[in-house]
Amino acid sequence: MTEYDDLDWLYDVLYAACDDTVFEQDFLNQFHDILSTPKKVLDASCGNGIQAVALAKKGYEVTAADISEKMVLLTRNRSAKSKVHIETMVSSWQKLPQQKMKYDLVFCYGNSISHSLSKEDRIKNIISLSECLNKEGILIIDTRNWDKISQTKYTIYPKRKYNGNEYMPIYIWDISKEDNQSSVNILFTECKNNELNIYEKKLTFCTFRHNEFVSEINNMGLIIIKDTYKENSDEYCLYIKLHA
Repeated sequence: MTEYDDLDWLYDVLYAACDDTVFEQDFLNQFHDILSTPKKVLDASCGNGIQAVALAKKGYEVTAADISEKMVLLTRNRSAKSKVHIETMVSSWQKLPQQKMKYDLVFCYGNSISHSLSKEDRIKNIISLSECLNKEGILIIDTRNWDKISQTKYTIYPKRKYNGNEYMPIYIWDISKEDNQSSVNILFTECKNNELNIYEKKLTFCTFRHNEFVSEINNMGLIIIKDTYKENSDEYCLYIKLHA
């Protein structure tokens, strides 16, 4: 059981008002520089499967993994609906190298790395992900910009409709400035039959500053070949390769 196992319905609501193909194309456009030819890809934090399905539609050989069984089920359902083949597995990052599979690209997408239990756990997770790379493979990790969010109290997302009801997600941030152990309370207001209901879910995570993250990667003996960090950006990506 993980914190995300009972959030599959929330993901359905978040994406209800959106055209999935737009998200898929946005993802492909974001990484067009490394998706020029078909590759063997591991989506190591597949969530609801949008990125994995986008890659499979483009002809990539895709394996999708997540520690949450319910998230893997969302990915399986999405791939079946889209009529594409994706290998799936329920696995933590640190167990992935036991599969003895190597990939040209490994994605750790959706701010997933922040849900490592601690700095030490994060380092072990990144090492495990890098062990899944081919010699010339690339590991892509995207993360929220915690330098910026540490100055933020809350985030209100636009309203959306789902199954005839109206929802508005609100994220209330509690970012620690001492031990990096932080959390967010996700409030979902639901307007149903002229009644207002509020659902609440707390998620924990381990935050890190950009310079700290870069230093960790370098100390692992890995090479950062691209860093999209900007001071005012909401998120950024690191492209990482094995040391020659």
